Amino acid sequence: MADQGEIVRISLHYSIPGASDVLNVFFGEVAGSISDSALLDAIADWAELDWAPDWADMASADAQLVNFDADIVLNTGHVDRNLGGGLVGVSGTIASEVLPSGVAAYLLAYTAFPKSRGSKYVPGLTEGSVVDGIISPALLVELAILLLRFISFDGTALAEFLVAGVLARVAEEFRAFSGGGAITDVPAYQRRRKPNVGS
Repeated sequence: MADQGEIVRISLHYSIPGASDVLNVFFGEVAGSISDSALLDAIADWAELDWAPDWADMASADAQLVNFDADIVLNTGHVDRNLGGGLVGVSGTIASEVLPSGVAAYLLAYTAFPKSRGSKYVPGLTEGSVVDGIISPALLVELAILLLRFISFDGTALAEFLVAGVLARVAEEFRAFSGGGAITDVPAYQRRRKPNVGS
């Protein structure tokens, strides 16, 4: 049973050519008591039915959202227990070569604490989606949708069970998003390991 106030960590695992494990990690605070199995089902629906297809609309067909896993974590970030995971298996829909794996779209979510913000580096951008160093307007629409999925788990029952936010490890507390966020048309860069390098 997941109790009110417990912190959930959701990890999405992608496969991108030329990179080792590529992750997006999300945090949420349980808003009311729910069984672990029901919570895992809601996470699976959000990952498979909302985040994955919206991500796929902006990603190269060479990239894939492979699977997800979820854990209950302590306010220190250490795992308390594993909820489980599942396969997603959704590939990007754009028939264009993927940019180098470190190049990503960027999402920013705000909390009530000025120095506590949530960031997401969205992988899988295509060569055709960035022109003269700027992300295309059509792609920005998709990013705005992903921002909603990020700051509120918008779209499925998961929004009823989890409050989205960040885990402030130094303060050892969860900080909910305030509902605001930002996207940018300038690609971000997140350093990636080469394949088969590191643990």
